[in-house]
Parts: sequence; structure tokens; C-alpha cells
Amino acid sequence: MTERDIVFGGEKRLKEQIESTLEIEERLKAGIAFGGTCANLKDCLNKACLNNANRSFSQTYGCQHGLSLGILNTLWLSTNLDESDVISGGEKKLRDTIIYADKEFRPEVIIAVSGCVPALIGDDIDGIISDLQSEVAAALMPVTCEGFKTKVMATAYDAAYNGIMKKLLKNVIREENLVEDDFEEIKRKYLLTRHVNIFNVGSMSRADELELERLLNAIGLTVTFLPCYSAPKDFAYSLENSLNVSICGTHDDYYIKYVEQEYGIPFIIDTIPIGRKNTARWVLKIVEHFNLEKEAEAFLKKEDELLNESLKPYRKKLKGKRMHLGGGAIRIVATAEVLQDLGMEIVGFKGHHIDKFIEPTFEALENIDDVVFNVATQQPFE
Repeated sequence: MTERDIVFGGEKRLKEQIESTLEIEERLKAGIAFGGTCANLKDCLNKACLNNANRSFSQTYGCQHGLSLGILNTLWLSTNLDESDVISGGEKKLRDTIIYADKEFRPEVIIAVSGCVPALIGDDIDGIISDLQSEVAAALMPVTCEGFKTKVMATAYDAAYNGIMKKLLKNVIREENLVEDDFEEIKRKYLLTRHVNIFNVGSMSRADELELERLLNAIGLTVTFLPCYSAPKDFAYSLENSLNVSICGTHDDYYIKYVEQEYGIPFIIDTIPIGRKNTARWVLKIVEHFNLEKEAEAFLKKEDELLNESLKPYRKKLKGKRMHLGGGAIRIVATAEVLQDLGMEIVGFKGHHIDKFIEPTFEALENIDDVVFNVATQQPFE
């Protein structure tokens, strides 16, 4: 086989992958290109006409900048594939890197992330992981995410969660005590009936998580946040729980639907808790599952009164200012509610992509039908 055969074989495989229809694009009703007003966009979402847009390729500063920020404060090892590896394969480099990582850093889990090049040259990532598992102490978790397979960036979240589902999601093995404490067991089981898992994949900071935890604790619920800042064992303990809640359905819908199907834990995907109206709706959706609506409404009313008072000086300074918002589509529309609450005027949106989970966030906004909404004008996910 010549280099020309490999190159053209890779080209054929690339074309096949691009032309294939992926379930995720239909599941999310996702699209990467749109130009028009908010009213036009809502109408298109109702007609499901956004998720069939044609695919194109470009590399932008947004993609490069995001990747560079993502590796800060994170330990990454690279197999550093070069031109010769594209011809002969990079499997040996991956094997050597995994063994080095295990001996040097002794982690609980090693995540092997593969992208476009290993897929095109046909490296057997899963086979290598399977062979090496008995040779290393760490649990090995493959995450296969070929960027050319889809035009929807949520595929990457699905790929990461798929690795978690295969390697970390398992029933808790508890130590058996010689003397059983009935009271402690009853207490543990009762607390689980008031426990909520909240999934936050980069939509909010740790400070935001603590604020959401404060709100739910005040109503009588306990909270665990996943998957960020989580230890591997936390995913097993997450199955001892009453309800899974997604902060952003674009990130989490694949995973929490699987958990409901396999383990019977119900889930909520609704709005994102940014802004007064969105946060109140989000909290009330959660407490409805526990029949705590009255307690929540009384608490939120008091919070509203305190917030109104504290925002008065900001409203004086910001009233009438005009704002254009760019970023993740769900987040920018939710953030617009905060700005309207401060008396500001929204003049436009620029979203990275669009999907069905944005719909609830529009309900919190006023007078936006004629506001311009452009989607992925820089194709940031390709």
C-alpha cells in the first residue's frame, strides 16, 4: 500500500463520515447557521428547520483560543503524531504514553482522547485500551471524538459522557458492618429522597454552583454537582439519588436520559438558572418533584425582595444602555433576562449554534421579536 492509497483512503472515509446522518443532530434539533430575528428563530424552531443546514469547514480564532484556555491548569500528555505516524500508525505512541502516565503520575483514571487523525488512519484505540488495562493500575477510559463526524459541538459532550458511562458508572459497593445501625441506615435512605444531582459542564463557575446549592439547601434539598470537580467514585454514588437536573440540556441530555433508562432515576431539562425569572422557574421545576412548592415560593419571594433592593443603584446607572450578546446560545438568551431586569435594551444576539433547549429561555424575555439573532457566523465548531 502506498502513501497515495492511504491518503485517498482517508479522504474517502472522511467523505463517508461527513455524509452520514448522526442521531445527535436530530435529537438536539441543532443547527449551525441562521440569520434573522428572534421571532424568525422561534418560528424555525417550531418547524424544526434549523438542523438540516449544510456543513462547511473553517478554523477560527475562537476555536484556537478556546482550546488554549482549556489546557491551562490541566495535566495533558500528547502522543505528538507526525507525518510518519499518519502512514505507519500511532498505536505504539499511545501505548507508551499510557504506560508512562500510569507510572509517573499514578492517577485513578487515565482518559485517552482521540480525534480526527487516529480515526482516519484507523488506529485501534479501544483494542489498545483493552490490552493495556491489565498492565496499569489506573482505570483506562477511551473518549473517541472525531471532529469531522458532526456539525454539532454537543457530540463532544456525548463522547466524554459515553466514556464515563462505560467505565465509572456502576453501583456502589458498600462495606458491611458487623453491627448494623438501623437508625443510620434509615437516615441515609431518607436523605437520598431529598437529594439532587445537578449537571454543570462549564455553563457556570464554582461560585454559581455554590449559590444554587444555597437556594436548594434552604428549601430542604441536598445537592451534588457533576461532572466537574468530581472524583471517579462520585459517579457511582450519583446513582443513589432522587433526581438528575441539567443546567444545560445541550451538554447533558444524552447522559441523564441513559441513567433514567438504565437506573430509573428521573431527570429535568428546562431553562438555565441565570436571571431572576429563569432561576425561579428552574427551582420550582425541581421542588415540584419533592412536593415542596409552597416552601420554595415563600423563600423565592423573600429572595426577590432582597434582590430588588440591592439592584436599585445598578438600575440607575445602567438603564437605557444597549447591549449585543455573543456566546453559547442558551446562555446569552438567559443573560439577556438579567440585563433587561437592570433596565438595559437588547439589540442583538450572536450564538455559537442553536438547538431545541433554547426555547424556555425566550419565555423570560420581553419585546425581543424584532431583535437580530445570528447563529455561528464564524462556524466556531468546525
